[in-house]
Amino acid sequence: MTTNACVAAVTLFAVAAAPALAQDEPEHPFIEREGNAERYVLRFDYGIRGQQESTSDRVAFIEYDLDTLAIIFPAGAPTSSSDCDPRAVTGEFQINDGLRDDEPTILDPYAAGAFYARWDTGRVVRGRSFELQLEIPVTSYNTILKPQAAAAGWPVDELPPEARTALGPQFLIDQAPRDRAAVQRLVRDWTGGNDPKSIPPLQLAKYFLGKTIDLVQITGQNVTFGSSVLGFVGIEGLDMQGVAETVRRGRGTELDITGLYCAALREAGLPARMVYSIEDLEENEDRRSGLDDAAEIRAHVEFYLHDQATRTGGWIPADPARLREMSSRAPNLDRDWPFFGTHDELEYRAPFAFHAHPPTSVRAYGAPAFWGWIGTPGTPAAAIQGFTFDIRSASVRRDDAERRRDRR
Repeated sequence: MTTNACVAAVTLFAVAAAPALAQDEPEHPFIEREGNAERYVLRFDYGIRGQQESTSDRVAFIEYDLDTLAIIFPAGAPTSSSDCDPRAVTGEFQINDGLRDDEPTILDPYAAGAFYARWDTGRVVRGRSFELQLEIPVTSYNTILKPQAAAAGWPVDELPPEARTALGPQFLIDQAPRDRAAVQRLVRDWTGGNDPKSIPPLQLAKYFLGKTIDLVQITGQNVTFGSSVLGFVGIEGLDMQGVAETVRRGRGTELDITGLYCAALREAGLPARMVYSIEDLEENEDRRSGLDDAAEIRAHVEFYLHDQATRTGGWIPADPARLREMSSRAPNLDRDWPFFGTHDELEYRAPFAFHAHPPTSVRAYGAPAFWGWIGTPGTPAAAIQGFTFDIRSASVRRDDAERRRDRR
């Protein structure tokens, strides 16, 4: 994405001061979590600077004069494979190296069940340097698909809000008219023009997963890198080209192939959401891509199945990028697939977001990077952004080494 700013213009949920968080989650009707767990703490360090001004003899940054300024960032993403408490998020927002807010407000859930934390700065006199550091605790598990998932049908009851809002268009995936048109044509082609709901939802999700990995070759990195003028060589944001370009080229990043699969499921009427996570490559040695890699941004999809008999439902993980790495052709539909429902690498991933950019009227710069801000009398139209991240593990798993040997 090369535009100077990215903005999601539609607020899908009103926000309030405190979320209603369930204390005891019901048992998942379709997914069993493996008994061992991995606890993580994610750390993000964001730097934002005023738009750079350069002359032949100096480099400077524009100072902004604002009455108010607020910044929001994901406060965790509870999934079928992870637990987190948004109220446990900690962070500090600083302007010109001075602390302005270290007590974030947790907002009510947004589309697809996304939680966000908000930092408010009070009155901003003049500022050119903005920094946000935060930590998110997450507990992650592997998942096993229960056999009863195959019997799930298309729901006739009203879905819960987090599933219902996961049917709506999403920024950088299927929100743009060109992307919506591309995914509509693709789904018609995959189904031969027939109603997708004539196929049981789990079978449809598996079939679409196979068609996705047959179509898209994975190339490139998931992120773009920003300028060193921020004080560090950080990541500017995510490298996502949108569904239409992914279909046209037949190639894209891990995020692109995952976004295409997510969009196709939603076009077919099956609620689906992107799950962005940080993967601990020091633990998952099989995925380590370089000697210096300690963590990477990953994404997979969760789609929603509904049990009409009990009127309950749950999210099912599916990972087109990981499956595509194993083979360029889809496995036989009659077999059990790795990374579809049953996923033995999710213990290494700490999910934290369902959206590349917050689904509300906030602004970011360059490429989407999960965060956004809003100010009065107006949010700055241009700035330079960058961020770094890391993941720390505090293992609570039992007999981990023995279990890994058995897996091999």
